[in-house]
Amino acid sequence: MEAFPEGTYNGTLPKGCMQCAKGAKLVLFMNGICLEDCYYCPLSKKRKGSWDTWANERRITNKDEIIDEAYKSGAMGTGITGGDPIMVLDDTITYATLLKDTFKDHHIHLYTSGTLVDKMALGYLENVIDEIRFHPKKENWGKLDLALAYDLDVGAEIPVIPDKKEEILEFAAYLDNIGVKFLNINELEYSETNASALRKLGMRFSDNSNSVLGSEEIALEVIKETQDLDLSVHYCSSGFKDGVQLRERLKRRANNVKAKYEDVDEDGLIVRGEIEAFTLPKRNQVIDAINEYFERDDDMVMVCGTKVLTSWAATEELKDILEDKDLEFSIVKEYPIHNRILVEKEIL
Repeated sequence: MEAFPEGTYNGTLPKGCMQCAKGAKLVLFMNGICLEDCYYCPLSKKRKGSWDTWANERRITNKDEIIDEAYKSGAMGTGITGGDPIMVLDDTITYATLLKDTFKDHHIHLYTSGTLVDKMALGYLENVIDEIRFHPKKENWGKLDLALAYDLDVGAEIPVIPDKKEEILEFAAYLDNIGVKFLNINELEYSETNASALRKLGMRFSDNSNSVLGSEEIALEVIKETQDLDLSVHYCSSGFKDGVQLRERLKRRANNVKAKYEDVDEDGLIVRGEIEAFTLPKRNQVIDAINEYFERDDDMVMVCGTKVLTSWAATEELKDILEDKDLEFSIVKEYPIHNRILVEKEIL
């Protein structure tokens, strides 16, 4: 999938979006708390209303874990999100400062509803973030005007609700008039927490993704109708988030954390071979066979109880060599997140 297809944006793409397309942004989720109660909020049950902090898919308990996750992800920047990070402004500033001090040229963008944004918050934030993205109610549109007085790239990011085209165009015209840099419009997505509310409003869902039908069509119309503005407008689809942004981020992390005997597939999953011997004598026979038939490299083999982990290619060869029905040979695929998740196990 192409990251930024023709017809999906006008003007200059925000730097935060360019890094996201490379999978190069650490996603720092500060909390699931927000003073707004948007019916379309897609946060999961695990995160919505929670004070827990997450770096990508890793729950964070201390500052060192944030830096460790950033290294393992190969992050060039960070997107700070929630909830609303301004709800925990002190922690947000602390973590942003830590990332800036640790990594050279680390670009940070932050999402906020704008409800709690004031001169004090902006004064602190301009020293530690590069880009601020507002998702405001109409009564808070003036918060973007306030932010323009600070050394920040100021933008907005909102979902495309199918029957709100005119409101989106009105918002875009307002942003253009005051000199805001960009507007990101996101394909509306459904989740376990918002599906019921969206259905009650008559919205229908795609069978092929978690997108709401009609959202993309309206977004592309908005792109066409805002092309004469100085404001940059960019449409971000649900497919882009899964097919490009997430996949590229998984690839970056996978290549940084994989063992020597593991490979990374085109979807960013870690792939390896496993030989389950079930008994220690049988396990030792497998190890002896590896020593006999392969040039031994200790980094290419790991022993876990009665199981031997090695490359998927060596596992396939060993199955043919040993021809032992008491052994289980398999190819395993896992998500390369902090607590790896098994995606597929193919018994050979």
